[in-house]
Amino acid sequence: MSATVIQAEGLSKRCQRGALASSGLLRDTVARSLRAPWTAFQRQTSESFWALKDVSLEVQEGEALGSG
Repeated sequence: MSATVIQAEGLSKRCQRGALASSGLLRDTVARSLRAPWTAFQRQTSESFWALKDVSLEVQEGEALGSG
């Protein structure tokens, strides 16, 4: 019987789509406003979605994961 070398249970990953990434630095905010001043007045819409939700996996010794 092969030994389990990787085991994961209940993995979840939630992602944001459409939101602007912000470093929070004043320098970056000013630079972004100078490049595209109209974006400062636009409402940013974003959508969250589950990329993974409650996924479990087990890899046995000698098995390959993600090889194609």
